[in-house]
Amino acid sequence: MALTLISILTLVSTAVVSAAPLPQDDPNSVVNPSCRENFRSVAGETCDSIGERFEMTGADILAANTFLDCTNIWEGTPICVPSITSAPGCASTYIVTSEGETCDSISSEFGVSSSELFAANLFLNCEDIWLNTNICIPSQGPSVPAVPAVPAVPAVPAVPAVPAVPAVPAVPAVPAVPAGCVGTYVVNNQGETCDSIAAQLGVSSSDIVAYNGFLNCQDIWVHTEICIPPAAPTDGPTDSPSATISIAPAPVPTCANTYVVQNTGETCDSIGTQFGVSGPEILASNTFLDCQDIWLYTEICVPYPVISDSFAPTSSSTAI
Repeated sequence: MALTLISILTLVSTAVVSAAPLPQDDPNSVVNPSCRENFRSVAGETCDSIGERFEMTGADILAANTFLDCTNIWEGTPICVPSITSAPGCASTYIVTSEGETCDSISSEFGVSSSELFAANLFLNCEDIWLNTNICIPSQGPSVPAVPAVPAVPAVPAVPAVPAVPAVPAVPAVPAVPAGCVGTYVVNNQGETCDSIAAQLGVSSSDIVAYNGFLNCQDIWVHTEICIPPAAPTDGPTDSPSATISIAPAPVPTCANTYVVQNTGETCDSIGTQFGVSGPEILASNTFLDCQDIWLYTEICVPYPVISDSFAPTSSSTAI
């Protein structure tokens, strides 16, 4: 009988111990200043049910106890009931892996302040953080976007130098029409002859030769200036009986000599000096010349010197 009683008492005590296990030691036996209070959870509680009990949301409970699995909270887990209604959101979660870590060391690692870290983890004792504790790393405030660099102002390309305006070549002086010539004709085509030029100008070939003694009638160079002699008068009737045609006889230039240019730089004046005549007289007998640019080997008609009036014979001296 005594043995049976002892057995019954043993079974009852074992059942009592199994039905009500002793709670674990509470690490937050001293209420954290940021916690309204601490309490131990009972079986089956969730973040939402705990928040409802204390008139706050389950998110508020989780923010203050980031180590919780809200749908599987162990019985007897110490819970911080925050004194604020909300906590900062978590940018990430960090699990304590080393002894001696503090709020300061963790916040330095993640670039947040110690106060921000504690505000997101109100259950912590910042100087005594347990291994494997889940820590909420709070998100930082919105970063101020970097001011975009002002693009460099492209260098203004150098204005190209305005090319110098070429000097306008001086207009060559129009040579005076030699005495006795009604104009000048410039040969434009190879193969022109005294006959073909005379036919164009309505004069005789002999007149062309007489007024241009330097010509080789069968080999006239292109660009040669030809003295145009006056046309001979016609014997035909005129519109008026009193009308007459009077053409003053022109002096026929004749060549006293022919000179072939031997040196560059010779001019009408230098050639005239050699032969005792003036530069204009050389030009009058060689109207094709550019007196300042005479080509080598050009044939020059050297005219007879002009006899001055003081030596001209008088009518009395010629009278017989």
